[in-house]
Order: sequence, then C-alpha cells, then structure tokens
Amino acid sequence: MDGLLLTMVNPKAWVMQAMMFSQFLKEGQAWVDQTLSLSAGLAVLNISGHMVWTLFGSFLICAPPIISRRAQNAFYAAMPFGSIIFLM
Repeated sequence: MDGLLLTMVNPKAWVMQAMMFSQFLKEGQAWVDQTLSLSAGLAVLNISGHMVWTLFGSFLICAPPIISRRAQNAFYAAMPFGSIIFLM
C-alpha cells in the first residue's frame, strides 16, 4: 500500500507519462488505440523493471556484504547526482 501511494505522488512518474504521451501520440490517428498501446507498453516496462529492482534488492539484503553498507549507501546516493550531471 505504501508503494502504491508513493507512486501516485512521484513527480518523476507524472513527468514520464506526460512526456511519453506528448512525444509519441500521432496527430490524426485514433487516440484511444494509441493511448491503450502506449499505456500497455509502459505497464510492461514498469512491471518488469520493478521485478528486477525487487530481485536485486532482495539479493543485496541477503548477500554477505562485499563492501560496507555505508559505502553502498554513498554509491547509491551519488547515482542520481551522476545522472543529473550526465543529462546536463
């Protein structure tokens, strides 16, 4: 339930959907069919991505630490900043 609520208020998810529909809907074609196919594609990508994310998260929790948890946390905290710098 917490994950569902978090997804509903996630600004990244809203921007991703707005960008997807604004970029890939073709003018002059049946918008219902396009919306359904784009939504289905996004759902498949999200479900498969969440499964991979969950499996790797479970593996990291259960695996013996190769490096310290503090180093892992620092690495994971730096990743979003790295992607922002890459996009700039």
